Amino acid sequence: MKKKSLFQNLLLAAVSLAIVLLAADFAVRQVNGFHYRRAAAGFKGSPRTGGEFILINSRWFRSNVDKRALDGGKPLVLFVGDSIALGYSLKTAGHAYPELFGNILLMLPGAAGTYFAGNISGLGANTSLEALAFRHMLGRSGRAPELLAVGYCLNDIFFSIDEENRGLVPVLKALVENRKTGSSGEDVYSNYYSREKNRRMVKAAFSDIASASGSRTKTLVAIFPFFLDSKDGKYPYLKLHEQVASYAENAGLDPLDLYPFFAEFPLSSFTSRNDTTHPGPLGHKFAADAIYWYIATRKILPFPEVASIPGLKRETRMERAGNFCESLFAGEIRFGFSSCERILQELISEGRIFSGTDPGFFMIDWQAAGAEPRRMGRGDRRNLP
Repeated sequence: MKKKSLFQNLLLAAVSLAIVLLAADFAVRQVNGFHYRRAAAGFKGSPRTGGEFILINSRWFRSNVDKRALDGGKPLVLFVGDSIALGYSLKTAGHAYPELFGNILLMLPGAAGTYFAGNISGLGANTSLEALAFRHMLGRSGRAPELLAVGYCLNDIFFSIDEENRGLVPVLKALVENRKTGSSGEDVYSNYYSREKNRRMVKAAFSDIASASGSRTKTLVAIFPFFLDSKDGKYPYLKLHEQVASYAENAGLDPLDLYPFFAEFPLSSFTSRNDTTHPGPLGHKFAADAIYWYIATRKILPFPEVASIPGLKRETRMERAGNFCESLFAGEIRFGFSSCERILQELISEGRIFSGTDPGFFMIDWQAAGAEPRRMGRGDRRNLP
């Protein structure tokens, strides 16, 4: 009787444990799914976003690719990215770098109403999901873009829980792995980039994007820095930037490291609400103008260089910096506004700001004549990519 009673108790305990684990697994799956459903609903319900939401592997991607523009045969510059390209942490989606780039197109001779800037971006997306979103867009529109700009944040190498069978076991496994990596952010990211599985995912995603793009589409990968001021003045993730750039090059894509464009100023000047991942309005403006500079100077598309755009002239008035910042921060929380004025005043003094007739429109000319070479990352401006 004692053995039978012990067996029954053990069996009951095992069944109870199984029920608890199943319930916990179900709860984790629901909470994880609810997080992204809730986040997407927040964006979807806001009038600032525009466009539509597309579900890609349980992640919501916002697309503003206007089919009417595509039907009209307009050349397309397409941005594909994660929460940065989505404009997360901004209150006004028009301040996100794909939208700012679209504003630049309106200034170009012959480009107004000709080139169309579209954006597909997903909250919490990694590079693999972005490749899926790009293929989805191609399937829906039937049009390949003239240029694809892939936004890459260093955390895009992470596998999402969804991709690794969302549930209790993957969550516990991730917690254990993260515990092993130590407490510093640098250790965490170095650990993730050292794993062959993670590297293989990024390489495969870049190859998939290259394959889907075909020969007509020119593709660049814009690598964003983390906006983190280090105590010793050295940016800790340069090797990781180089690693990602090599993956892009090997896949036949064109890497553009954005770090040097920010590096001459404190990186924290570009953050949004002390968020080291998501840039604020000035950070998005730097990114948009850097991407334009790269396209124009490399002749990737027939865009004139900044100093050659009709209607723009070199700005010399220091007080205009305030006007430009007011435009960038319109409707935004003014975190980083004072840094914006200081930075733009310095760029004006170096002859690198060109402005138009619109009081709030300006562009940064990264090759302005007379600009003093300044240390940017590991080299000076002559080492810009």
